[in-house]
Amino acid sequence: MWYTFSSNKDESIFTAENVQKICRAEMTYLSISSYPNYCLLNSTTSGCAVPTGTVTYLFYGYSLNNTCPLLDEGYVNATAHGLYTSLNTLAGRLKLGFFMEKDTMSRHPYYTTRTRSRIPLGSPLEGYDSDTDRIVEQNTKYRQFYQKVKDGLFSRFNMKSRYLYSAYRNKITEGDLEFKWFSLPLGNIEMGDIVSEDLTLAMFSLLFVFCWMCYHLESVSLGVMGMTQIVLSLPVSFFIYRQIYVIPYFTELHSLTIFIVLGIGADDVFVFVDGWRQAEGIVQAKGIYPGNPLYLEKRMKIAYSRAKQAVFDTSFTTMVAFFATAISP
Repeated sequence: MWYTFSSNKDESIFTAENVQKICRAEMTYLSISSYPNYCLLNSTTSGCAVPTGTVTYLFYGYSLNNTCPLLDEGYVNATAHGLYTSLNTLAGRLKLGFFMEKDTMSRHPYYTTRTRSRIPLGSPLEGYDSDTDRIVEQNTKYRQFYQKVKDGLFSRFNMKSRYLYSAYRNKITEGDLEFKWFSLPLGNIEMGDIVSEDLTLAMFSLLFVFCWMCYHLESVSLGVMGMTQIVLSLPVSFFIYRQIYVIPYFTELHSLTIFIVLGIGADDVFVFVDGWRQAEGIVQAKGIYPGNPLYLEKRMKIAYSRAKQAVFDTSFTTMVAFFATAISP
């Protein structure tokens, strides 16, 4: 878990008030009741290791206090001065440069308007032999923990998401301090929430495509059959993906393929039906009319030959586009 903190004032971010706010933000993570089940362990005590990569540790030390009391301003200034002074040595820069912005040493006296913290978790979880032991189960447990982290942060900063509007689109501030955080599991949770909301739009897409197919084909029954073929392609593809290629990876993002399949499928139906309509005049120009035993066969043959190239081209170019995206950095 990464935190970044920024002050909108051109002065040291390390004030008693800011340090307290930073501590409370970090404690939203560290004070979760299940944190001891996920924390990085101390090799000596087998308890949770002290999160030395945090601003809270720099100012509160080993006696981390969930209440984050307001520290004496003189103590904070003295501690910050010690941190800045340490930057004069290579060892100090290697140890404490992590907490400073790049322009810190170009100022006189030294100060930073931004800082950051890093809180690692341990792995594997208790009851598992390695990171890869029942990896799906472990990932599920990590996700449950980070869901609590998200809930805690949203509650701490009074963040609220709306339909099709993420709470992360707003700046998260408290006084002069701006807060940001990131972890891959939190990103995955947010992505899942966004995709779930987007999927509600799939119902409107299905309805729109169905109505347009019925209008273009001038037949409700053809619209129903066309939509059925498009939708049935999804479980068939999933069966090949999961059972034949034995690929277990599946996320909410995969569900968005419904939009791609709808577009390609409807386009193929339109192309074939247009080919069928055009074939009518071509067949009759050859003296073959309805009632002739060869009429439907010839008409279908012409429709297929005209549609196959267009259907192949659209499908192939789509495949190439996805392949190019997959190999691009």
